[in-house]
Amino acid sequence: KNAWQVIVGDYVADNEGTGIVHQSPAYGEDDQKLCEAAGIPVYVSVNERGEYNSIITDFVGQHVFDANKPITQKLKDMGRLLKQASYDHPYPHCYRCKNPLIYKAVSSWFVETTKLKDRMLELNQEINWVPEHTKDGSFGKWLENVRDWAISRNRFWGAPIPVWKSTDPNYPRIDVYGSLDELERDFGVRIADFHRPTIDQLTRVNPDDPTGQSMMVRVPEVLDCWFESGSMPFAQVHYPFENSDWFDTHSPGDYIVEYSGQTRGWFYTLHVLSTALFDRPAFKTAVSHGIVLGSDGQKMSKSLRNYPDVNEVFDRDGSDAMRWFLLSSPILRGGTMSVTEQGIREGVRQVLLPMWNTYYFFTLYANASNYEAKFNLESTDVLDRYLVAKTREMIAGVSADLNAFDTFGAAARLRDFADILTNWYVRRSRARFWDGDAQAFDTLYSVLELLTRVAAPLLPLVTEEVFQGLTGGRSVHLTEWPDHEALTRDDRLVEAMDQVRIVSSVANGLRKVNGLRVRLPLQNLTVVTKNADALSEFVDIIA
Repeated sequence: KNAWQVIVGDYVADNEGTGIVHQSPAYGEDDQKLCEAAGIPVYVSVNERGEYNSIITDFVGQHVFDANKPITQKLKDMGRLLKQASYDHPYPHCYRCKNPLIYKAVSSWFVETTKLKDRMLELNQEINWVPEHTKDGSFGKWLENVRDWAISRNRFWGAPIPVWKSTDPNYPRIDVYGSLDELERDFGVRIADFHRPTIDQLTRVNPDDPTGQSMMVRVPEVLDCWFESGSMPFAQVHYPFENSDWFDTHSPGDYIVEYSGQTRGWFYTLHVLSTALFDRPAFKTAVSHGIVLGSDGQKMSKSLRNYPDVNEVFDRDGSDAMRWFLLSSPILRGGTMSVTEQGIREGVRQVLLPMWNTYYFFTLYANASNYEAKFNLESTDVLDRYLVAKTREMIAGVSADLNAFDTFGAAARLRDFADILTNWYVRRSRARFWDGDAQAFDTLYSVLELLTRVAAPLLPLVTEEVFQGLTGGRSVHLTEWPDHEALTRDDRLVEAMDQVRIVSSVANGLRKVNGLRVRLPLQNLTVVTKNADALSEFVDIIA
């Protein structure tokens, strides 16, 4: 009835194909919405085995894919086949068994998330998202377009939906259970296994049936596993049956990190259930990282082996190298990351080796001078003062970055500082160390000690080795976080010396272009700058 008509859909266009498509309301979401709006009924003509049911009388029991030829033949016999042709097009397949799939409507249980939409949007504003654009971007847009959540699945494995239903529609009754105690109360038995098939054996006579013939049996569906994931914060401690005080003081969670696709998955289900049950966010800070790709730019795959062997990386470069590679990548800002040996080795070259080599340089000459360095940042030497001021900047910057959960920014600051420490300070101070300068030893010792504490979250093993070697202390991870305010600030010196470093870098670039060795003395070097006086006191350093 009312099924045979032409209707208009905004997802059909005349720039591809004929501009006309048939509608199967039981076998497509858009089809169902459009047909229901037009008053066209939905008939599900295929059973759970993919076979036609009694609605399709001529092909009852035939599998839908096996029935293609018989259906075509019947149309031909009836003189209604206009044309028969084959063409290639994408088609969904099971990612496990590779069998073709069909898309069909099934009866489901839903959480009416559309009623929670406005409150979920409000609570989302209380969450600190990293990267920040996720709040009103992928997560916020997902909430704005929220649909009711189908929480049931038609499979054997999973957490059974705790709903019992009457077998006789003439005596309808639905019982929803919230605990094992409630089940024991009605069924008279304490079950030890809540899963199928044990749970399905719990039946009882329908109390609302005066004939005593109908039974209460569990509905066949199990819960969407995402419902269980979304229940994690309270289910893990058996709340509300136990540990209520603990849960009340530990929720919302302080921090959660997951792949950006979880804005439609775990982040979302946590948010839905926390909003519905507790009227608050499930977490305070969420880090939504990007995609990890293999060396070839494709999704990482065990079968393709398109990524470096982790054990080989650990054996060759150490686990800190891999950790640094991950934490210094843009992935924690929502970007993508390709895991390559070159990328891992670059971190070793830029940070791990400079830190270790500087430590080795210090111990070599301190021991040669028989000097026991102490923590002292009061040197009067201009290079020492500059290094202390840059250390202050580094500590302040890394602290701010880590407080904002921005490891990419923190790593960039540490990388820049490692360059200043080794390629600027140590290189221009070597003569002082050779001469046993106490101020140089104390300054480098102090800066290395501070550096290990600041870099420890990103490089826990290398910093531990250096810290213990320097101080003899128990562990860098048991020390207090450095306070940058305790170090001397010298903006004028930093600005001037940074310019000096730029001058030296440009000069070295010109040497390279002109084929002049670094150690080859120049007759003269002219520096054009707006503030020549600020650089004049550093002529000897530039030279």
